[in-house]
Amino acid sequence: MAIAKGSIPFLAEKESKVLEFWQIWSESIPDASELGAGMSIEFYVSTSADMKKLNWRTAGPQHIFIQKMVDFFWGVGAPETEIDKLNDIGALINPVKIGSWIDMSAKGGMDGGWYFPVEVSVKSALEGADNGAAVTTVKDWLAKNGIDKAYSIGRDMGAAPPRQTEINIHLPGMLLLLHPLHSCYFLPLRQFLNFSW
Repeated sequence: MAIAKGSIPFLAEKESKVLEFWQIWSESIPDASELGAGMSIEFYVSTSADMKKLNWRTAGPQHIFIQKMVDFFWGVGAPETEIDKLNDIGALINPVKIGSWIDMSAKGGMDGGWYFPVEVSVKSALEGADNGAAVTTVKDWLAKNGIDKAYSIGRDMGAAPPRQTEINIHLPGMLLLLHPLHSCYFLPLRQFLNFSW
């Protein structure tokens, strides 16, 4: 993570709210010494081509992540209602792995949230969203297409609405592969769709 951070010019500024936000978030990630045998912590970073927008993600075992994650959200001013929603959805799904993410930009934009990178029923995943027309539209589309599982759910913890809920699903399909000797093979195609509203 330090190598990635060191490659971003706007994170080199010593007096920066964005850098302070990144430091608070990075300190909320459990230390590797807290892991048991066979456990791991995942790290992801993605950037825009000009390296002026970043998304950082980390995930690991629920039992070592949850308290530090809640403390991070509390410390950066996430609304108590959103921390309660994180706890409620966590209790409903009881994921073995959880994570947090932050977005930032060179212009000073900052946002953060949580995600559960685990398979879950669409019904349970939709409990993480605020009720409204968008949820009804997504529910109807999923039912019409016979999709009942999501592979990840997440939510924005920003101080001001609207808050985004993200549900990732696999789209069913087939892929036709042609063998050089003109034999055909049909393989399941795993397509991905991300709903965010």
